Formats: sequence, C-alpha cells, structure tokens
Amino acid sequence: MEPIVIHYADDDTDDLQIFKNAVDKSAAPVALHTYNHGEEFLKNLKNKADKNSIVFLDINMPGKSGFDILKEIRRDDLLKKMPVIMYSTSSDDASIAVSREHGATMYAVKPTSFSDLKNMIRKAVATNWELFKSPPDSFILTAA
Repeated sequence: MEPIVIHYADDDTDDLQIFKNAVDKSAAPVALHTYNHGEEFLKNLKNKADKNSIVFLDINMPGKSGFDILKEIRRDDLLKKMPVIMYSTSSDDASIAVSREHGATMYAVKPTSFSDLKNMIRKAVATNWELFKSPPDSFILTAA
C-alpha cells in the first residue's frame, strides 16, 4: 500500500514538531511534508500533488492565512479535489462556517492530548477520501 502523503502548513514550529511526532508514533503509513509559510506551501503542494495526499491547514498564519490558501487550492484544477482539513485551536462557529463555505473537506480542532492527535491522524489516513462525502452533521474531524 502506498503511504498517504500529508501536507501540513502551520506557522507555529512547536505545533509542526508535535504533529510530526504524532505521525511518527501513529503507526500509519504516512509521508509528512511540513511548511511554515503559505507561499512556500502552495508552491510545493503544486509540485507534489498526488492522489494520496491530504492537506492540514492552520487558519491563522501570517501573510496568506489558511482561508486564503484554501481558496487558492479550490481554484486550482490540479489541486481542487484534494482533501483539505482546516486545523485550528479555534472551535468557533464562524471559523467552521467560513471553512465549509470556502470548500474545506473537514474542520479539526487541534487536540489537547498527544494520544488524541495520533488518533485523529490515524482516522484521517484511514478515510477513503475518493468516496468521502461530508454529511452535514459530521464536518468536524475528531479523535474519536
């Protein structure tokens, strides 16, 4: 089985490292690419787009926000079908609504425990994104 490729953009280096550690400990077949800047992320994503890719996007980044990047992904013919999970510490309804409005596949609140983060990654990797249709009541990706 080909590994899933996760592209994760976040300006917080601690969050990037914690996510990397969780991927390493999740026992899921994952190739992880991390980015801490929106422009770099978009450029590299276009060069590494592949059908086994999942995007995790932090919302609050300087320069291009996660929402800006999401809009660009959805306008790009090469990238627009790629699953995008908006990944934020915020659980406010407005951020969730904007994510859905701009075409995010799911929304995930950054877990407070390492175990929950590993479970969330496992769940994202185990999802068949080609057949996935987000029901209205399960737009939120959780660790459970």
